[in-house]
Amino acid sequence: MKETFLQHNIPMRNIIGYSSDTTNVMFGQYNSVSQLLKSEFSYVQLVKCSCHLIHLVSSHAALKLPKGVEDLCRDVYAHFSRSSKRQDVYKEFQAFFNAQPLKILSPAHTRWLSLQECVNRLLEQFEALTRYFTLTANEDPSHSNDRILASLQNRFTQAYLEFLSYQLERLNAFNRLFQSERPLLHMLKPEIESLIKSIACDFMKIDIVKSTSPNKLNPTDVNQHVPLSETYVGLGATATIHEIASVAGKADVDNFLTTCKNFLIESILQIQSRFDLDDPLKIR
Repeated sequence: MKETFLQHNIPMRNIIGYSSDTTNVMFGQYNSVSQLLKSEFSYVQLVKCSCHLIHLVSSHAALKLPKGVEDLCRDVYAHFSRSSKRQDVYKEFQAFFNAQPLKILSPAHTRWLSLQECVNRLLEQFEALTRYFTLTANEDPSHSNDRILASLQNRFTQAYLEFLSYQLERLNAFNRLFQSERPLLHMLKPEIESLIKSIACDFMKIDIVKSTSPNKLNPTDVNQHVPLSETYVGLGATATIHEIASVAGKADVDNFLTTCKNFLIESILQIQSRFDLDDPLKIR
């Protein structure tokens, strides 16, 4: 950094702020770029990348969901990526079920929010994939094929994917805004507050959400929650749950809604712990 500034004849004392992702190299407690910069120029404002923080929020919230949901995305991609023959066979299923002839996408290991595109692709191809793996598991039984088929045949898998698509779009929309080349630091606080409130409205009483400051909301207080059956999980997941409720039974539906609510609760807790809304520059 110093060499670059020197090459362009820019005095280091001109620096007033520094922002980057939250890796240890950049924002670690010891000998990171931010700490070295602060030790030499104490007046510099350090601001962690809000987009990277939202990625961390989603990663921690996702731990509340069944691991099989993310595994399905990776397993289906791995199945097709290893064989052009499998891809050719699947194209026939796509044609028969009028599915778009699109490839299955791989979620990036380092960016959990990238899962949205993979989830949406699975949902678009869900029927074709289910029929394909029904045939494949019968003709070529293996632990991997059987696991994928079992997941696809579980109707709650589709509901979880639809819930994820809804939630990840919300978080990705926030990130898309702050990936602009324009300076938007002045919008950080209102956008974070709006994000917290939009998530809270899915499972908390509206009057409490409206009358409470976003950083003061307590998502773990069940007395502030709406009845479990009124938890909003998005249009797609809601429609799927209504379809399978009579077959699945109340206990299974309640378990699904509770799991989704835990995702929402953790999302708010993570945002509150990483963003100081009393001073937006002090992002933790």
